[in-house]
Amino acid sequence: MAGKQEQILSIDPQSDLKFVGPFNVISSTYLTLNNPTDNHVLFKIKTTAPKKYCVRPNSGIVDPKGTVHVQVCLQPFTFDPNEKNKHKFMVQTLLFNPQGGIDAETAWKEAKPENLMDTKLKCVFELPSYEVGSTKKTSTTEATPVSVNDTSRYVGGDSEMSTPLNKLSLKPGNQNNEGELLVKARKEMEQIMDEDASLRDENEALKEEVRLMRSKIETSRVPSNWSDMQAQQGFQLPTIVLAIIAGLVGIILGKFLL
Repeated sequence: MAGKQEQILSIDPQSDLKFVGPFNVISSTYLTLNNPTDNHVLFKIKTTAPKKYCVRPNSGIVDPKGTVHVQVCLQPFTFDPNEKNKHKFMVQTLLFNPQGGIDAETAWKEAKPENLMDTKLKCVFELPSYEVGSTKKTSTTEATPVSVNDTSRYVGGDSEMSTPLNKLSLKPGNQNNEGELLVKARKEMEQIMDEDASLRDENEALKEEVRLMRSKIETSRVPSNWSDMQAQQGFQLPTIVLAIIAGLVGIILGKFLL
């Protein structure tokens, strides 16, 4: 059986996905997927602990000569520097032809195992130096090396890891973390409401400007109409004068004739 293809993407970091505490709040790190080739490449991000992480985006496509930045968020948890960490991630990739008549989902379903490429990374947790305290000078948790024949069960890539941060599940006893997330969600909601109010104000201001412009247009039409009226009156005025003069002349002539 032929071996798997060598990873075509350049992935940074290459082996260790490092998370820096404190871990009683969400901790984030990033994966950079760079495509140095002239081919389109599909990717999926999978993990052995899908309930512990949120990945954005967890799947997609890297264009030729393109780069995709993936955010990996670790849920709050109780950190023990003496506990061995066995969490792992895998970046699975597949060459893709957008003009091939099939979509990405079909390409994954029909892909042969020998055409899949993958890169495995182990998770490393570190406390910042100011929080090490009396635990240990080096507080990096030991991570199980990722072997070539790794049989760990990786899950994710589509829906398992797409949970929004404000819906991450918390342990019942972790009330402080839940409160922090609720406060964060409330702040985000207030920000959205403020933006909505600002947009409404801008909309009202635009409507007022339109009303003012219409009023100016209507006002600018009045002088022209007034001039027309004056012109009409000016045209009718000599006719009235002539009628009066004719009447006076008739009276004078009438007197002389009598």
